[in-house]
Amino acid sequence: MKTLLVLAVAFSLVIFRPAPPYAGTGPDLKEIIGLIEQGLTTEAEKILTSSGQKTPLSDKDRFKAFYLLGLGYLNELNFKKAAEIFDLIPARSGPGLRAAFLAKECRRADDIRKDSPFIAASLTILLPGLGQLYLGRYTDAAWSAVTTLIPFAAAVAGLWAGSAVLFVPAGLATLAFFGGSIYNALNQAHRGNRSRLKKFSSELTSRASALPGEP
Repeated sequence: MKTLLVLAVAFSLVIFRPAPPYAGTGPDLKEIIGLIEQGLTTEAEKILTSSGQKTPLSDKDRFKAFYLLGLGYLNELNFKKAAEIFDLIPARSGPGLRAAFLAKECRRADDIRKDSPFIAASLTILLPGLGQLYLGRYTDAAWSAVTTLIPFAAAVAGLWAGSAVLFVPAGLATLAFFGGSIYNALNQAHRGNRSRLKKFSSELTSRASALPGEP
């Protein structure tokens, strides 16, 4: 009798246990948008593209979710992935025209000028300030040259005169400013590249919003 009771309880637990998140009918549009807004674009994409996922979305909502997902990748500056997502949206759907425009324009991201951090750093190693000149940052170039070459000249003078009192602090200052100049060139190259990509992304989003169609 006890065995039958235990089996009955176990069976009821299996049958009536709560469904895990996204099981069965899956998440609705609001939940998917929430994932995208949290920056969980990869998770949102898995849900939308999984063949085994039965999302309760109409075609209209599904295409809207794909469009917002593409914008999410665009905001992350992942232009290749954004283009792939926009390509999944049919031209005749609500956001179809905007998606087609964005898919095409996202592939132009590779054409945007990008400064080489390696070249910027290498030029700075050759002569402090050259890396900043390469990046078009003339004030930084002058500052880098002055702050590095003046203590370097003092260190050379101290070495020539046999003065450790002058050579040691001037040498340490030279190394510090020299390292800072290299870091500055690297950092400015990366920041400049990201700034141009963010500007390009913002311009695409603005231009797409002016096109007819629903987001």
